[in-house]
Amino acid sequence: ATDDFTRQIDEIVKQARLNEKFKEDYMFQNLAEGDRRYEGRQEGIAIGIKQGEQRGIEQGSYQAKLETARNMILAHIDLNTVASCTGLSLEEVVKLSQDL
Repeated sequence: ATDDFTRQIDEIVKQARLNEKFKEDYMFQNLAEGDRRYEGRQEGIAIGIKQGEQRGIEQGSYQAKLETARNMILAHIDLNTVASCTGLSLEEVVKLSQDL
């Protein structure tokens, strides 16, 4: 009976160790997954910032073109020339001249 009892205790100890190993592996896996999520978030934020900066640059460039076109229109320069020099469409330049 003692041998049976000892075997049962040995089995319980083995199961407990397996459970501890499982818990350890599970915790490590969760930490690694958390790290990957954090890195993914950081990467997403960096991409968003870069896209925002690019949009800001494009918008600023467009605003500069509009300001140049306004000045040229006020200087009575031909609208086709204004469009050609600024890169704006003739339609944009005509509308801008009408708004002045």
